[in-house]
Amino acid sequence: MPISRHLVFLLKTLLVLGFIWLLVHELWTGNKWSVVWTAFQAHRTKVDFGWMGATLLLLPFNWLIETQKWRLLLRTFEPASWAQAWRGVLAGVSLAVFTPNRLGEFGGRVLFVDPKHRWRAVVANVVSIFSQTMVVLTAGTLGLLWFMLYLLKPGPFYVWALAMLTAVGLAALFFFYFNVRLLIPLLRRLPLLRKVRPLLRGVSVLERFRRRDLLQVLLWATLRYVIYSAQYFFLLQFFGIKTGFWGGLAGIFTLFLLQTGIPLPPAMGLVARGSLAVQVWAQFGANEVSSLAATFSLWIINLILPALVGTFFLLNVHTNKTFSHEKE
Repeated sequence: MPISRHLVFLLKTLLVLGFIWLLVHELWTGNKWSVVWTAFQAHRTKVDFGWMGATLLLLPFNWLIETQKWRLLLRTFEPASWAQAWRGVLAGVSLAVFTPNRLGEFGGRVLFVDPKHRWRAVVANVVSIFSQTMVVLTAGTLGLLWFMLYLLKPGPFYVWALAMLTAVGLAALFFFYFNVRLLIPLLRRLPLLRKVRPLLRGVSVLERFRRRDLLQVLLWATLRYVIYSAQYFFLLQFFGIKTGFWGGLAGIFTLFLLQTGIPLPPAMGLVARGSLAVQVWAQFGANEVSSLAATFSLWIINLILPALVGTFFLLNVHTNKTFSHEKE
């Protein structure tokens, strides 16, 4: 009926406006915007704006790469167009900003997948997150070892012990990643999955991921990590934090590693992430304002701007189709 369609549209509009209000409110609370603006005013040379321009230029590539990674995972059970995958990724960003451990990302992405494949999409997104986490852990370990050797300078025993432990752990993660189908019997024994039968069927999608596909996904995850790290490095240069090339990369890799252990939504955990950044960049003589400004700017550019775009994609969700019962 037309009235019901209008009501649904009104509810979705209110939802989108609510998300936008939350994003803007989070931006203005805690003096995040004032910190960025104060530091921004001190850097207005052509060279400085070149660094900022390069950061903004990489923004679309960051999420285009994530879209391609998502398409590779989707094609094992539902071929998706660029537009469909793009809308799902950005809608997921909008919902993930306010949910811990990126849980909202699952909801945003499955909205743009055929309902009969929604649980397969959930499992596929777990693989996507796993691939990105592996890259963060690998690069972060290298960055942490650099910090230990050149700044903290502990005894050789501690460095070698950390190197050996992380090497074993990473080797195990890579083994399970490229042999993900070996996890299916174990997952099917979990009581939670046995109670949620659609999710239990969704786990079977792991059998469809070939090692070549998983390698491609991992390579795209690595490229996205490189771009994200480059953006942070450019922002460090813009705000006058002189770390040197290797020092800057080590600090960035270490920060990303430490941030993965913060079980808070990106918006709510930003203060904690800012505190970590202050501690890390203080090792290079950076002041608190510049360290916070670089961190907050990266958050605004790579999360807030895409999240604002993603909220409008939520308006185009076909409600009846999305929430229809799964048919298999």
